[in-house]
Amino acid sequence: MNIRVDKGTTNNSSKKTKIFMILFAIIFLVIGAVLFYRGYSTKDKGVKLNATITRIDVETTYRNGEREKDYDVYIDYTYNEEKFTNISYPVYSSGMKEGKQIEVTINPSNPTEFYTSTSDMFLGGGFMLFAIIFIIIIAKVKTSDSDTLTDSNDYYN
Repeated sequence: MNIRVDKGTTNNSSKKTKIFMILFAIIFLVIGAVLFYRGYSTKDKGVKLNATITRIDVETTYRNGEREKDYDVYIDYTYNEEKFTNISYPVYSSGMKEGKQIEVTINPSNPTEFYTSTSDMFLGGGFMLFAIIFIIIIAKVKTSDSDTLTDSNDYYN
Protein backbone atom coordinates (compact mmCIF):
# COMPACT_ATOMS: atom_id res chain seq x y z
CA MET A 1 0.00 0.00 0.00
CA ASN A 2 1.44 3.37 -0.99
CA ILE A 3 0.57 6.54 0.85
CA ARG A 4 0.96 9.76 -1.08
CA VAL A 5 1.99 12.81 0.95
CA ASP A 6 1.35 16.16 -0.72
CA LYS A 7 3.88 18.82 0.26
CA GLY A 8 1.60 21.69 -0.80
CA THR A 9 2.89 24.91 0.81
CA THR A 10 6.34 23.49 1.56
CA ASN A 11 6.91 22.96 -2.16
CA ASN A 12 5.68 26.49 -2.91
CA SER A 13 8.14 28.07 -0.46
CA SER A 14 10.86 25.79 -1.84
CA LYS A 15 10.21 27.19 -5.33
CA LYS A 16 10.37 30.75 -3.99
CA THR A 17 13.67 30.00 -2.29
CA LYS A 18 15.04 28.50 -5.50
CA ILE A 19 13.97 31.58 -7.50
CA PHE A 20 15.60 33.86 -4.90
CA MET A 21 18.84 31.86 -5.09
CA ILE A 22 18.83 32.01 -8.89
CA LEU A 23 18.35 35.80 -8.81
CA PHE A 24 21.18 36.05 -6.25
CA ALA A 25 23.46 34.04 -8.56
CA ILE A 26 22.50 36.16 -11.58
CA ILE A 27 23.36 39.35 -9.66
CA PHE A 28 26.80 37.89 -8.84
CA LEU A 29 27.23 36.89 -12.48
CA VAL A 30 26.40 40.42 -13.70
CA ILE A 31 28.70 42.09 -11.12
CA GLY A 32 31.50 39.70 -12.11
CA ALA A 33 30.99 40.35 -15.81
CA VAL A 34 31.05 44.14 -15.28
CA LEU A 35 34.25 43.98 -13.19
CA PHE A 36 35.93 41.64 -15.66
CA TYR A 37 34.94 43.81 -18.64
CA ARG A 38 36.09 46.99 -16.86
CA GLY A 39 39.46 45.43 -16.12
CA TYR A 40 39.84 44.04 -19.63
CA SER A 41 38.78 47.25 -21.39
CA THR A 42 40.99 49.59 -19.33
CA LYS A 43 44.17 47.54 -19.60
CA ASP A 44 44.87 48.97 -23.08
CA LYS A 45 43.67 52.53 -22.39
CA GLY A 46 46.27 53.37 -19.79
CA VAL A 47 49.90 54.36 -20.18
CA LYS A 48 52.43 51.94 -18.71
CA LEU A 49 55.47 53.41 -17.08
CA ASN A 50 58.06 52.60 -14.43
CA ALA A 51 57.76 54.04 -10.97
CA THR A 52 59.95 53.88 -7.88
CA ILE A 53 58.52 52.93 -4.51
CA THR A 54 59.56 55.74 -2.19
CA ARG A 55 57.74 54.82 1.01
CA ILE A 56 55.63 52.05 2.50
CA ASP A 57 53.70 52.94 5.63
CA VAL A 58 52.53 50.04 7.78
CA GLU A 59 49.69 50.45 10.24
CA THR A 60 49.08 47.62 12.68
CA THR A 61 45.58 47.26 14.06
CA TYR A 62 43.87 44.70 16.26
CA ARG A 63 40.43 43.43 15.33
CA ASN A 64 38.71 40.71 17.31
CA GLY A 65 41.99 39.98 19.07
CA GLU A 66 43.87 39.40 15.81
CA ARG A 67 46.68 41.57 14.49
CA GLU A 68 46.18 42.99 11.00
CA LYS A 69 48.50 45.13 8.92
CA ASP A 70 47.43 47.80 6.44
CA TYR A 71 49.95 49.03 3.89
CA ASP A 72 50.07 52.42 2.16
CA VAL A 73 52.45 52.51 -0.80
CA TYR A 74 53.85 55.77 -2.23
CA ILE A 75 55.63 56.08 -5.56
CA ASP A 76 57.46 58.60 -7.74
CA TYR A 77 57.32 58.64 -11.55
CA THR A 78 57.62 60.94 -14.54
CA TYR A 79 54.95 61.34 -17.22
CA ASN A 80 55.14 63.79 -20.13
CA GLU A 81 58.23 65.36 -18.58
CA GLU A 82 56.29 66.15 -15.40
CA LYS A 83 57.53 64.59 -12.16
CA PHE A 84 54.95 63.10 -9.78
CA THR A 85 56.22 62.52 -6.26
CA ASN A 86 54.82 60.86 -3.18
CA ILE A 87 51.73 59.58 -5.03
CA SER A 88 49.62 57.00 -3.18
CA TYR A 89 49.46 53.71 -5.09
CA PRO A 90 46.36 51.56 -4.43
CA VAL A 91 48.06 48.15 -4.60
CA TYR A 92 50.42 46.41 -2.20
CA SER A 93 52.10 43.04 -2.64
CA SER A 94 54.56 41.25 -0.38
CA GLY A 95 57.45 41.71 -2.82
CA MET A 96 57.30 45.51 -2.67
CA LYS A 97 60.28 47.26 -1.05
CA GLU A 98 61.33 50.90 -0.86
CA GLY A 99 63.54 51.80 -3.83
CA LYS A 100 62.17 48.99 -6.02
CA GLN A 101 61.02 49.75 -9.57
CA ILE A 102 57.48 48.66 -10.45
CA GLU A 103 55.42 48.98 -13.60
CA VAL A 104 52.21 50.95 -13.19
CA THR A 105 49.42 51.87 -15.60
CA ILE A 106 48.10 55.42 -15.33
CA ASN A 107 45.15 57.24 -16.81
CA PRO A 108 46.63 59.66 -19.36
CA SER A 109 43.82 62.18 -18.68
CA ASN A 110 44.53 62.09 -14.94
CA PRO A 111 48.11 60.90 -14.33
CA THR A 112 47.57 60.36 -10.59
CA GLU A 113 44.81 57.78 -11.27
CA PHE A 114 45.88 54.18 -11.77
CA TYR A 115 44.36 51.33 -13.71
CA THR A 116 44.59 48.09 -11.81
CA SER A 117 43.02 45.94 -14.51
CA THR A 118 44.50 42.68 -13.28
CA SER A 119 42.78 42.94 -9.91
CA ASP A 120 39.44 43.88 -11.52
CA MET A 121 39.71 40.97 -13.93
CA PHE A 122 40.65 38.55 -11.13
CA LEU A 123 37.83 39.75 -8.87
CA GLY A 124 35.31 39.69 -11.73
CA GLY A 125 36.37 36.18 -12.68
CA GLY A 126 35.94 35.08 -9.07
CA PHE A 127 32.42 36.51 -8.91
CA MET A 128 31.48 34.80 -12.18
CA LEU A 129 32.95 31.46 -11.10
CA PHE A 130 31.06 31.62 -7.79
CA ALA A 131 27.81 32.41 -9.62
CA ILE A 132 28.25 29.58 -12.14
CA ILE A 133 29.01 27.03 -9.41
CA PHE A 134 26.02 28.29 -7.41
CA ILE A 135 23.72 27.97 -10.46
CA ILE A 136 24.96 24.42 -11.11
CA ILE A 137 24.26 23.46 -7.48
CA ILE A 138 20.77 25.00 -7.66
CA ALA A 139 20.05 23.15 -10.91
CA LYS A 140 21.02 19.81 -9.36
CA VAL A 141 18.63 20.25 -6.42
CA LYS A 142 15.33 18.75 -7.57
CA THR A 143 11.99 19.97 -6.34
CA SER A 144 9.21 17.38 -6.39
CA ASP A 145 5.49 17.94 -5.92
CA SER A 146 5.05 14.92 -3.67
CA ASP A 147 6.83 12.10 -1.91
CA THR A 148 5.66 8.54 -1.77
CA LEU A 149 5.90 6.63 1.50
CA THR A 150 5.47 2.92 1.77
CA ASP A 151 3.03 1.63 4.39
CA SER A 152 4.83 -0.72 6.78
CA ASN A 153 1.95 -3.25 6.48
CA ASP A 154 3.12 -4.06 2.93
CA TYR A 155 6.14 -5.82 4.38
CA TYR A 156 3.99 -8.26 6.35
CA ASN A 157 1.41 -9.16 3.67
